[in-house]
Amino acid sequence: MECLVVRKFLADHAITFDEFDIDRSSKALQELVELTGSATHVPVIVADQEIFVDFNEEIASRLIELTRS
Repeated sequence: MECLVVRKFLADHAITFDEFDIDRSSKALQELVELTGSATHVPVIVADQEIFVDFNEEIASRLIELTRS
């Protein structure tokens, strides 16, 4: 569910993104574990070399900052 919220937020703010499905790609799952140390932390957003785990208003504001500068 949370991933759907992030996807909608990014689309609504015209922020381009690549999406990786850890259920369908072992490579994506491996990258998730490397980024977070766990296979259960989703969504994970990487923007301008910053890693965000989960999604909230603070992260949303930071993503807008990063993509508008």
